[in-house]
Amino acid sequence: YLEKSGLTLEEIESKYSFTSEEDLDWVDMGYETSSDFEVLKECYFDFLKKRFLILKNQFYEAMKIDKSRISSAQVEIYDEQREVSNGHSSKEGEYSFMLPSLNVKFNSSFMVSKGIAHNRNNTVNVVLTYSKAYKQGSRNKYWFAFRPYKIDNATGDNVYIAYACRENNLMYVISKEEMIKKAEALNITDGEKPYYHVVLFVDEKRKVTWLLSKPHLEELDITDSCIPIR
Repeated sequence: YLEKSGLTLEEIESKYSFTSEEDLDWVDMGYETSSDFEVLKECYFDFLKKRFLILKNQFYEAMKIDKSRISSAQVEIYDEQREVSNGHSSKEGEYSFMLPSLNVKFNSSFMVSKGIAHNRNNTVNVVLTYSKAYKQGSRNKYWFAFRPYKIDNATGDNVYIAYACRENNLMYVISKEEMIKKAEALNITDGEKPYYHVVLFVDEKRKVTWLLSKPHLEELDITDSCIPIR
């Protein structure tokens, strides 16, 4: 079919797929306590809102509807107002808030492509990811997925992973080598593209800890390794 249509698989995914792999990360989050039900519900509703926004924009495009002519009084149910391009959220735009801090940390200038920040001479690559906060007691809990295959897509001489905790305006940056070592202590979701569960906590005094699950549960203090989001 692809050969006859003249389309590539990438074109079909960009034009007609409503969901990316990262959009389903919430399904495998570690829901361990009764209070996590509210987190699950929030993630599910957020997922539905994102799907609605994508479908709505594709409908506008198919029907050639000028969105600028729609009344500004219309309520937008997707409150984060993410840009949509070819049916998917514009990831480059979503990650832009992380770049000023990386520019300062590495004394360089970064641009984003496919979720990876590159400096001009490609000596430093940073795999970007962020999470919203989920309240757990008096602390904010942040959940991330560490995907080893994304590191393989980073071609820079030095590769890092950045975990942004949005509500607390903090970002944890760790080298590829250190992340691979720490992965041995994390829970993993197996599959064709396995990924590890990274859980960070931020308390009221902005102390940041990393939940390690193996060989036993413990929290590693990483406060001094975090940088402010500018």
